[in-house]
Amino acid sequence: MTRLKLTTAQYLALQAAARREVYRTHTGSVYTLTGPCGSKALWALAQAGLIADPPDSKKQPRYPMVVTPTGMIALSAFVPKKKRLPCNQAIMPRPDRSRAAPTIQKRPVGIEGERRPHIARSKRSQH
Repeated sequence: MTRLKLTTAQYLALQAAARREVYRTHTGSVYTLTGPCGSKALWALAQAGLIADPPDSKKQPRYPMVVTPTGMIALSAFVPKKKRLPCNQAIMPRPDRSRAAPTIQKRPVGIEGERRPHIARSKRSQH
């Protein structure tokens, strides 16, 4: 059996379907899928056979979708690619001190007391 690779959006949509928050509505000749997630993820799950109509669905114009056994396997086997942090908690790498850019220091130069920027050189570059 091949393992289904779900996106994070599809996984969240599958969780919503397991909580019975995803509905299929039939009006005339149009079917719609609605839920707390995007419709692209919902339709991808329906086309993959991970969610389906319940057995008594034809009697009602609006009914909750159910998760198929294949969908339950995909739900339990989901492994996120990487743990995402909110933007305000992103960890920035520490700068490498050995390759740091030279710092600019100001020192007095000249008779008038002008200050010109001076580039401090590292010990390596003075050889």
